[in-house]
Amino acid sequence: MIGGGKGLSPKDAKLFKKHLKKIKEGGVFYLIQLLPECYPNRVKFGFAHFIERRLSEHQITCPNAKLLGNWNCLRSREKDIIKQITKICNCVGLTTEVFDCEDYKEILNKTEELFK
Repeated sequence: MIGGGKGLSPKDAKLFKKHLKKIKEGGVFYLIQLLPECYPNRVKFGFAHFIERRLSEHQITCPNAKLLGNWNCLRSREKDIIKQITKICNCVGLTTEVFDCEDYKEILNKTEELFK
């Protein structure tokens, strides 16, 4: 400790180092069903550094939100990927990241193909 101040605990320092590494390396592009029981073909695309945390944040307002898939990705590619997939699958945009589609399984398959 410099000057008698408090520093990070070893556990917190390790978590912080992991967080910085994730940010530098990128994160994941994800596909979530927000309301699978009511609107199974309404999906949300997005980017996150920590997918478990992001899913739990969505589950605050949509408790049954379901992660359909996630793929390693750079944040800079997020918007282009959303545009490609939603165009291929003729999705209707409700917001910039939430879409109604004809078949969420088709979206999932096309996203898988895109990331191969």
